Amino acid sequence: MAVYLDGQKLAAVPDWVAALTSLRALYLHANQLSTLPDWLWTRRDLEVLSIGDNPLQVIPDRFADLPRLQELYLHNLNLTAVPSSVAALTGLRILDLGHNQIEAVPEWLGGLPALEFLYLSDNRLRSIPESVFERLSSLRYLSLTDNPGIVLPASLGRLTALIELRLYKNRLETLPESIGGLVHLRELHVMDNQLSVLPKSIGDLRALTEFSVRNNRITHLPDTMPTLDQLRTLDLRANRLTALPDWLGELPNLQKLDLRWNKISARPSWIAGYERRGGVIYW
Repeated sequence: MAVYLDGQKLAAVPDWVAALTSLRALYLHANQLSTLPDWLWTRRDLEVLSIGDNPLQVIPDRFADLPRLQELYLHNLNLTAVPSSVAALTGLRILDLGHNQIEAVPEWLGGLPALEFLYLSDNRLRSIPESVFERLSSLRYLSLTDNPGIVLPASLGRLTALIELRLYKNRLETLPESIGGLVHLRELHVMDNQLSVLPKSIGDLRALTEFSVRNNRITHLPDTMPTLDQLRTLDLRANRLTALPDWLGELPNLQKLDLRWNKISARPSWIAGYERRGGVIYW
């Protein structure tokens, strides 16, 4: 059974939940819980636990007592570190640690072989150990947004199963050249950083369909990008482009091109053909 008690302004978990003979999923986020009941850690049948966005005074580091957990949501709990007992959850697929005050990613996080979705947005991360990304071979979604000053490890390119990567609002000045190793990546979001150039390896992201580089300092696009023949959306707003390469008009699947708030002096001749075949351009 799945029990949804999120957003109910609860100060305590109702007693009837403890009496349930089967409890597969328990959603308690966005309440007013200051403590968690002791019986919670006896529910070895739990596969989903969401306790984020509560004013919990103490978060017992007992997640190893819930060995069947596949989804764990610990967002907005003022955590300063990742609970060490999470390391035992080898079947975990989703881990949400967003909107906390975590300063370091433990190396053992790379030892969660089933992990597919990892949320680390809005923390205080400055770096990530190389070994973490070297082992997360199942990871499909990674969000590291809102960690100003973070330095990305070269091992980022080892996440070969990754489909979506969010890196915005990090004050990034560069992206690692290894990013080209993300051969299955479909969405790359790097807006609101301080990028002046893009790595040439961007051209290796042949599966990319959405690329947002809005609000950076880009002056030109890499000449390797014509290989992005699956690209449908390209957001280049608020950069420092003064001219556009002809190959932009030749990308076969490009449907939306946003060029607003640049300093492009001349409207390229290829734009007319691009619009005739149905492409939308924001100038």
